[in-house]
Amino acid sequence: MERNSIKQLLMSSNYFILNKQLVKALGIETAFLLSALVEADDQLADEEGWFYQTSKTIEDITGLSNYKQSLGIERLIELGVLEQVNKGIPMKRYFKISYEEIQKLLLKKFEDCNSKNFKTSLKKTLKNKELNINNLDNEL
Repeated sequence: MERNSIKQLLMSSNYFILNKQLVKALGIETAFLLSALVEADDQLADEEGWFYQTSKTIEDITGLSNYKQSLGIERLIELGVLEQVNKGIPMKRYFKISYEEIQKLLLKKFEDCNSKNFKTSLKKTLKNKELNINNLDNEL
């Protein structure tokens, strides 16, 4: 194999990148699906942000079965991250991504995570202070 062939194979454009916070918020398969839809949005969306992807195309890109796609799409619609409209003959699934809702989802997850970390940290600090006070009492 040539050096350039290997280089092309290893370049970042040949990989999917998943946001860790998005994976925590959505689960890995739904986050993966959303990443594939974001890529399609970037390449195919019209002026209003609508684009279409067939189930077969998504499966070829992601390896996700039609069933897994349906579950992920349903979840994204419930969260307001994705809109879907079926139209045309033959019928096609058109999608529109709400980047504002993704931002809200990520910010909420980030705030929840920081709040939990803060509470855990506060509990540890208070517990350590109690231990220190108890040790001080014992020493006196």
